[in-house]
Amino acid sequence: MRYKVDSKRIAHQEVDGEVIVIDFVAGTYFSMQATAGEIWQMLITGADSSAIVAGYQNAPDATDEISAFLNELLAANLIEIDDAAIDGAPPALSESRLPYATPRLEIFEDLAELIMLDPVHDVTEAGWPHVPTDNQ
Repeated sequence: MRYKVDSKRIAHQEVDGEVIVIDFVAGTYFSMQATAGEIWQMLITGADSSAIVAGYQNAPDATDEISAFLNELLAANLIEIDDAAIDGAPPALSESRLPYATPRLEIFEDLAELIMLDPVHDVTEAGWPHVPTDNQ
């Protein structure tokens, strides 16, 4: 199964090995480090869940923990199933990875009010920077 990110709702960036994700609809931001950040990077390049798990085959609990992590990302609306990618071949994954650690999603809601004030919310269906005119 492959996943995608709704770029109208979600922004993400890797900074010094940490992936920061902002949900502009909920006003929540997230942090993913180590294995969690690696998994996120694999997801956004189109890797399917079985390829991700196979990359950590030496870790005995990886299958269940990665599955739980993917379910957590789905529940937080950070990713969604990409039905359009089912027939395509997944990309090749890099062999260089950090040592496996249980993937964790840190959730922060303390800036929700500020994030919701961001002008990116006043946009058309095309997303930022398309601001609605009086006709829309």
